[in-house]
Amino acid sequence: MSRKLTLLFFLLPFILLTSFVQAQERVTFLYPSPAGTWIVPMIAREAKYFEQEGLSVELVRVGGSTRIVAALMGGSGQLIHAGEPAVVPAVARGADAVVIAAISRVPQHQLIARPEIKDVKELRGKTVGVTSFGSSSDFILRFALEKNGVDSRDVSIVQTGGQPEGFAALLAGKIYAQRMSFPLHLKALQLGMRQLVDFSALGLEENNGPVITTRSFITQHRATVMKFMRAFVKGMHRYKTDREFSKKVLAKFA
Repeated sequence: MSRKLTLLFFLLPFILLTSFVQAQERVTFLYPSPAGTWIVPMIAREAKYFEQEGLSVELVRVGGSTRIVAALMGGSGQLIHAGEPAVVPAVARGADAVVIAAISRVPQHQLIARPEIKDVKELRGKTVGVTSFGSSSDFILRFALEKNGVDSRDVSIVQTGGQPEGFAALLAGKIYAQRMSFPLHLKALQLGMRQLVDFSALGLEENNGPVITTRSFITQHRATVMKFMRAFVKGMHRYKTDREFSKKVLAKFA
C-alpha cells in the first residue's frame, strides 16, 4: 500500500501538469521577424501572461507582411502581426481581416544603408531591400524615397523576406539599404552601417505593430481573443516598463 502511495505522490505533479497543458487553449500567432516592433507577444509568452489566461500560444515566424496576411486567410494562424499596408488591400479585395490593436501610431524604423551611401539620393540605380512587396516596409520605403526627391522607379527594390535576411544581405553587399528596427538597426550601426532616414520623423502616421485577426474568428471565439488581448496588453506594459526583462527577451529571440 505504501509503495502505491509513494508512486502516486511521485506521479501526481506530472498528472497535474499534463492536465493543465491539455486544458490550455492552443492559438497560433504569426509574426514577421524578431524585432522590437513585433516583440510584445514574445514578452507576453516569456512572462507567462498567455499561460495565466489559459492559452498555449505558438509563435511562428513568417517573413513579410503580405505572406503573413495570406497565411491568416489560409488558416495557418488565428492572429498575426503584419503591416497595415499589406492588410488594407486584402480587405479591399474582400478578405475577412481586421486590425484589433497596435503598440503605437508612429513608425519605429530606420532606413539603414551601407557606409558608402551618405545620402538618400545616392540610392538611385542601387538595390534596396524590403521584406515583401506590398508590406509596410515596401510602402514606407517608397514614401521616404519620394520625400527625399528620389523616384522609386529609379531604385531596384527587392524582397529580402525579413529584417534578419535584409540585415545579412546588407552586410554582404547584396543590397545597399534596408528598413530596420530595434535591435537590428543598432547592430548594423555598430558594424559601420549608416542611418539615412528616421521614419518617425517623416510625419507619417502608421499603426505600428498591429495585431490582426479575422471577423469570423472574433465571432466564433470572442473569449479567446479577449484572453489574448489581456495578455498582449500586459506584455506591452512590461515591454515599456521593464527594460532588463525586455532586453533578455530580445536577446533570446533576436
